[in-house]
Formats: sequence, C-alpha cells, structure tokens
Amino acid sequence: NSYFKNHIPQKEPGTPFEVYSYYKQHGELPFDADPETDPNWLYETYIEYQKRAGVYNSQFFTPPATAERIAELADEWFRTDDRETCRILDACCGFGMLTKPLTEKGFIVKGFDNNSEILKMYSEYTGCISEQKDIHSYLAEDTKWMNIVSNPPYEIKELTQFFKLLWDILEHGGL
Repeated sequence: NSYFKNHIPQKEPGTPFEVYSYYKQHGELPFDADPETDPNWLYETYIEYQKRAGVYNSQFFTPPATAERIAELADEWFRTDDRETCRILDACCGFGMLTKPLTEKGFIVKGFDNNSEILKMYSEYTGCISEQKDIHSYLAEDTKWMNIVSNPPYEIKELTQFFKLLWDILEHGGL
C-alpha cells in the first residue's frame, strides 16, 4: 500500500521533495494523510520513499521521539537567561527533524547540510536559515557557535573527523 510503490510517474509526485512541493501548492498531500493531525508526515514520507528508492549518501533521518528527546536535553543543558546562548547549530540538518522541536522550545537554530534538494524544504519546514555546505567549507568561515546538535551519517568513514571538527568549532564552554 505504499504511495511510492504505487504512484503513477509523470502524473504524481515521485520524491519526498516533489510531495512537499505538491503540499505547498495544493494544501493537501497526494496520499491519505493529514499534516494538521500528523506533524511527522514529512519524516514518514522520507522513510517510505527510502524503502523503495534506497538510502542516498547514508541519509537516514532522526526519528521524531529521538528529536524530541534531543530538544529536551538541549533545553536542560543549553538554556540560560542569555539570549545569545540560545543559539544552536544543527550540523547535517537534513529537512529539520532536530531543528523543529528545538525552535518549539524557543531556540534560534541555523542548519547546514551538503544536500541542496533537502535544504529547499528546511527553511520552509522549520522557519530557520540554512546553508548548503560540507563541514570543511563551514569551518573555513571560522564561524563559532555556542551549542551544536547533530545526527550525522554514522557509517561514513570520516565520522571521527566530523566529531573532531564539531568539537573544534565550539566556543569555549560550548556543549
């Protein structure tokens, strides 16, 4: 009963990005789901799509319950009266599964990812700014953030380097 298994090519949206564009244009989804009652419909759309198309570039998405828990931890660890420390960088942000619950808790979040298609949805879905960059390009700008959250692609060999680079861009005392 998969939408992506049964959709009609050239007549119906064929990727999650096309589904999102369809939703923005028509105010409804091309399958039986209601974005008003199911806030995780975009996550579910990507998961269903990946079952059919496979996973591209280790692109797995953070489950909603995990994203909520990370937002709770951020609220516990990052929250201060200083508005500046309420800024969070979402590294490898995807379409914003981590960002969304963080903004709902009042954090100012900026995301970066190297996938341009998925970033087209990020700003609309989350209401936050995003940039298309890989971690090395981001670091070249010498941008410092107090707090960072990330759910990076874990099976990529450079993961150890990725975490080292994240550590290096944290300001003194950052988490």
